[in-house]
Amino acid sequence: MIRDGRYYRHKGYPNFEEYCLSRWGFTRAQADRLIAAWPLALDLTPIGVKIGAAPNESQVRELLPLAKSDLGTRPAVDVYTAVVEHLAETPDSERERVTAKLLKDIVATLPVTLDQWQRDTVEQHVRAVLDGEVSRAGGGTRTWEQEAVRLRRTLAHLGKLDVAKVPADDALSLAEELRATADRLTQAATSA
Repeated sequence: MIRDGRYYRHKGYPNFEEYCLSRWGFTRAQADRLIAAWPLALDLTPIGVKIGAAPNESQVRELLPLAKSDLGTRPAVDVYTAVVEHLAETPDSERERVTAKLLKDIVATLPVTLDQWQRDTVEQHVRAVLDGEVSRAGGGTRTWEQEAVRLRRTLAHLGKLDVAKVPADDALSLAEELRATADRLTQAATSA
């Protein structure tokens, strides 16, 4: 509004660049980036409140490419919502923080283009990335830490299931596999 309506002139500034530098301490380019991000930031803020933090400018900036289609801000909102909802379900001790890098990795690895956008596909992809089932944009194999977090999450989930409803043979087979894996890990750790 200030830029497009040239209201900075009423405050005595010859141009928008001077207004930005004098009044706010940043360049016109930064002001233009903030102005471009504002509509998306407004749409994302109520979602971020669920985890106690509205998105910051760098997080919004990573989602902006998704908001530049005929679909408007919907793809960016879908990705951010899926991230926030999945993290809200994650125990505090295992919860990853929403960062610009995390959002960048998710956007970079999306399996769909904007013309094929489907929210459930995006939600599944976000969950797979956050659970370590899909490599992030940096590529490479998952680290020990990522696998350990994934295993702990799975074990925590299994612990919540009603074991009485699990077929005995399946439960015993899984317990044996877990025991064998635990023995191999113990042996590797003690011999290292």
